Amino acid sequence: MGSSDISRLLKCDHATIIYGNRKAKEQLGIMNPEYIQVINNWRAIFDENSMEVDDYTSIEGMIKNRISAILTDALHDGIVTEGELGDLLIDVLRKFAPEYVDEDAE
Repeated sequence: MGSSDISRLLKCDHATIIYGNRKAKEQLGIMNPEYIQVINNWRAIFDENSMEVDDYTSIEGMIKNRISAILTDALHDGIVTEGELGDLLIDVLRKFAPEYVDEDAE
């Protein structure tokens, strides 16, 4: 991802991104303890939220969220009970991934 791509995300011009990048390298180069602490604080924030962001941006995450929303709505609306939900999930696995269903266990 280049400076122009980042500038569009942050809604500023690419020169600002290049300047910010240069300043960040400069502060890290002189080992500015306050700057490093701030960077570490931001990293912690992103680390805590990276899984959540990934869930909303990856294809697998989006599919999981859609399925989860449908199942949650079905439970809340009384369309299925919790017991029926388990059977429903097993039926879906049988259709799309039968290798994960142990027919002997039922």
